[in-house]
Amino acid sequence: MISFFKPYIPIRIKAGLKELAKYGLQYFLLKRLIGLKYLTLIKMVKINGHNIKFFVSNKIELYRTFSYHHKEPLTTNWILNEHQPGDIFFDIGANVGAYSLLSALKIGKNGKVYAFEPAAGTFQTLNTNIQINGLTNILAYPLALSNCNEPVDLKVKSTIPGASGHSIGEALADGKSFEPVRTQGSFAVTLDDFCQKKNTCPNHIKIDVDGLENRVLEGMLTTLKNPNLKSILVEIEGSNSKDLLNIFDTNGFEVQAIEKSNHIFVPKK
Repeated sequence: MISFFKPYIPIRIKAGLKELAKYGLQYFLLKRLIGLKYLTLIKMVKINGHNIKFFVSNKIELYRTFSYHHKEPLTTNWILNEHQPGDIFFDIGANVGAYSLLSALKIGKNGKVYAFEPAAGTFQTLNTNIQINGLTNILAYPLALSNCNEPVDLKVKSTIPGASGHSIGEALADGKSFEPVRTQGSFAVTLDDFCQKKNTCPNHIKIDVDGLENRVLEGMLTTLKNPNLKSILVEIEGSNSKDLLNIFDTNGFEVQAIEKSNHIFVPKK
């Protein structure tokens, strides 16, 4: 029996040591306790003087809190430097709200964050995080931003809150097919129609929708022409990269900064 497991032991130990070195003993121990369903917790993360609380019930949510400082520094710095008091921020693909929460604290009570997250379990955690932080300037919507206004089938890659990679229509995440664990009913709306009905326009937009960015952009062509829009951060990778860059270029936007697959676009001068 021991000889059967022996080939796997060094791999598990090596992976554990890497986790320990990167995130510390607290993460190493909490991950294992949460994985065994021994506890849920509220984790406090401090970003540039802002204290943000996160509800944590699984390994994915725990990882997001410990990787917050270094996973996407371009996104964090964009919010801290560009989002100003009174601004309006649209977070499309908000997940559990890591960047929605930070922006809400940065833009203050006179600003507004609209957080869009269609996956049911993750949407619940997003709302919990808004509540435990006592934030009244965030509105969360269980909507899928797209190029149409209609009921849609959301192919769920994982039902664990905080997971990503879900898709509308075909089960594709960043161009790669997957076997959905379930199909969830949702509703797709265009950003243009949402803005019209809410009588608002964002100053900043983040789009992280795992390969469906082109559909979101196709549904916001009117918004792209609004002079109130100051910047857009979008994840660009895979086969649709050229089409996305062309949409931005033809609508008067240029790249300001790039970090891995994340691109910040601003209006051309």
